[in-house]
Amino acid sequence: GSSPADAELALAAADAYARLLAPAVERDVRNALTEQADAQAIRVFGANLKSLLLTPPIRGRVVMGVDPAYRTGCKIAVVDATGKLLEVAVVYPTPPQRRIEEAQ
Repeated sequence: GSSPADAELALAAADAYARLLAPAVERDVRNALTEQADAQAIRVFGANLKSLLLTPPIRGRVVMGVDPAYRTGCKIAVVDATGKLLEVAVVYPTPPQRRIEEAQ
C-alpha cells in the first residue's frame, strides 16, 4: 500500500537529489575528468619535450635559443654546429628592468 507520507517523501527525495546529490556527483566527475585530462596533457607535453630535447642540432650551424620572460629575464643559450654549449646568459630587455643596452 500507499502511505500518506509517500508523496512528501518523493518530493523530499527529488529536492535532495536536485540540490545536493546531483551537483556533488557532477563536481566529482568533472574533477576526476580534469585530473585525467591534466595527466594526459603532461604525458603528451613530456613526450614532445623529450623528442625536442633529443633532436640533434642543425648541422653546420651555430644556434641561439631564447626563452622570453618579463620578470625573470630572457634566458639565452648558444650551441655550436656540434651541439656543444658555447654560452648562456640572462638579459632583461623588457619592463620593468628595460636593460636594453646590456641585452644587445
